[in-house]
Amino acid sequence: MRNQPQTIRKTLCTALVLTLLAGCGTAGRVYDPPTELPRVTENPSLSEVVVGQDTVLLQQALMDLVQDADRSGADLAGTPPNEFISIYYEDLESGDILSLYPASYYPCSMVKLVCLAAVYDAIADSEIQEEEVSDMLDAMIEISDNTSYNVLAQLAGSDRIQHILEAAGTRNTVVNHGLLPGDAYFEGDPDLPDNTATAEDMGKILRYIHNWPDEEIRGKMIERLTRCEDDKALVQGLPAEVTVAHKTGWADGLYHDGAIVMEPDGGTYILVVMTENAPMEELSLIAETVTGFRGRKMTEEEPAA
Repeated sequence: MRNQPQTIRKTLCTALVLTLLAGCGTAGRVYDPPTELPRVTENPSLSEVVVGQDTVLLQQALMDLVQDADRSGADLAGTPPNEFISIYYEDLESGDILSLYPASYYPCSMVKLVCLAAVYDAIADSEIQEEEVSDMLDAMIEISDNTSYNVLAQLAGSDRIQHILEAAGTRNTVVNHGLLPGDAYFEGDPDLPDNTATAEDMGKILRYIHNWPDEEIRGKMIERLTRCEDDKALVQGLPAEVTVAHKTGWADGLYHDGAIVMEPDGGTYILVVMTENAPMEELSLIAETVTGFRGRKMTEEEPAA
């Protein structure tokens, strides 16, 4: 199903018109968060692997942080804390993984991570010419432009988006539609469920990007993610010397951030936090907790003089 390069501009224009037309009829659509996120087990467990003993200490520190979170500004009376903060952490060197308080959320603009990978997958297959979409890729990631996402997602196509979800190993993520001001459903069926995702699945998408086999494409995707302008969440809790390739997403009551964090000594890890009705400061505190753990771990691993 390869598109000829000379048809890309026409396809882009058509997709943009369709997106804007879709927005005319749906611009008033606002995400209505559920009154309660899916309950998870009382004692959160690791979803993939048994971690090393040192990472167990980080797990306990993060659980304590979530349990002690300030909920004075949120209507969460009687609801357990694991219903509004989910955390995914993966050390890409050791393979240690934490997936704490897993639940499904509306991913907001974090869905653009999937679109980024899908577009570059099409570029790798010569079905999209990078120079034709470079400005939209910049806008989608740097300033989280929704119209750019809508056009790029339509151009990549739902089949390729689904391929990325499957190739990354996601289990609880659905990408069915665009974002305001357009809200076109990719299969033309407005009865399809809203986009949903988990912190673990967004972590897997970031891992997929980080491990992309083509070094040039991998570098371009990560470099774009380092230019995400929204730095109010995880970035605030990370030291200035690390490189952060990340994407945020937000809507009423929701705030998410997911990052590939590259340390000066070569260490790399993934951190994703998805929240509902949680103060944004909680994301920064989580990042600070991980930073403190990584600093302690690296100090302990230094050889004695």
